[in-house]
Amino acid sequence: MPEMPVYPPQLPPPDDGFDAQHVDPILRTPLGNGKTRSERLMGTVPTNLTVSYLFELAEFQLFEGWYRWVLHDGILPFRGPMKTSLGIQPALEMKITEMYSARSNRGLWVVTAPVQILKRQTISEVETQYPDEVVYTSIFDRTINQHWPKP
Repeated sequence: MPEMPVYPPQLPPPDDGFDAQHVDPILRTPLGNGKTRSERLMGTVPTNLTVSYLFELAEFQLFEGWYRWVLHDGILPFRGPMKTSLGIQPALEMKITEMYSARSNRGLWVVTAPVQILKRQTISEVETQYPDEVVYTSIFDRTINQHWPKP
């Protein structure tokens, strides 16, 4: 199977602000007594978002060509940078699910595209067993960096 295309490193990553909608992994069946039976269908579900890219003209030209010729007008998934709850992930598997829209604004191009991250990004099951380490990570990092012996 051919290798998955990669988002061009010459292009800026998507802007930070977007709404993420996780696909629900649960099947809920209403019962006759008013209760609901819930069943987990999948452990790994995608996340849908609408992202915006801010391009200069030459970057926009590269993006359009890459989308058309490398992604075959959006048919193929690709690896690219995306900010998630785990921070900036440099090579997430994702797909542009519908045709993007673009508008020119004061010499820059704003491209808006619906994107699907193919695997929802969360901390691991083991990390959930140590909530203090997750919540206070920045304090631990700062303390270790300040007090770790210098070579």
